[in-house]
Amino acid sequence: MIACEAVSVVLATGVALVSEVSLTCAPGEIVILVGASGSGKSTLLSVVAGLRRPTSGQVVVDGQPVSRFTAHHRDLHRRRTGVLPQHLHLFEELSALENVLLPTLPLSPDPARSSRARALLEELELGRVGARPVRTLSGGEQQRVAFARALVLAPPMLLLDEPTAHQDDFRAGALVRRIEREAARGAAVLVAAHDPRLVAALPRARRYEMRAGRLSESAE
Repeated sequence: MIACEAVSVVLATGVALVSEVSLTCAPGEIVILVGASGSGKSTLLSVVAGLRRPTSGQVVVDGQPVSRFTAHHRDLHRRRTGVLPQHLHLFEELSALENVLLPTLPLSPDPARSSRARALLEELELGRVGARPVRTLSGGEQQRVAFARALVLAPPMLLLDEPTAHQDDFRAGALVRRIEREAARGAAVLVAAHDPRLVAALPRARRYEMRAGRLSESAE
């Protein structure tokens, strides 16, 4: 269970990126944050991921406040959280497969994880480029590599920032179906999106709109 409790992120200049945001995302649930660029969606996801501390409020995961975690527990939290950032943060000289396997480090080598990584690349139509450096891949291919990286450990929480932004209709549909499968296995899935295709394809997802850092539940 992910719970944001009155989370705010305020810059030193006094500009509020996120203001008093409260929401929950339960295991098996998909929650979508919609809103224009700069509305605070990515900032909120970074706080939930434990990559940024809130100025006030807190994020609670399974009853534990993420913002109060020690460095060790933050590392454990990140291993339990699959993150697809808007800026993909891939290592350009590493291969697609090596990038997908990065969350498994420094865990002991495991053939099952390697097999899962290869299977994810095949599913996402990247099998033929798995050995290529990601700098040689298209933007859409790189995004799918980052998507596979988020899934490789089958984490109980998924935080996906604009997961279909660089995909054609066919591949966007495939990613949406995979998101639904992750929720069906019990993952809590929090998605930031302004792609109307994704929003329309997940009609049963709970939806919130963010405007200027503030949240409102959307029925549409």
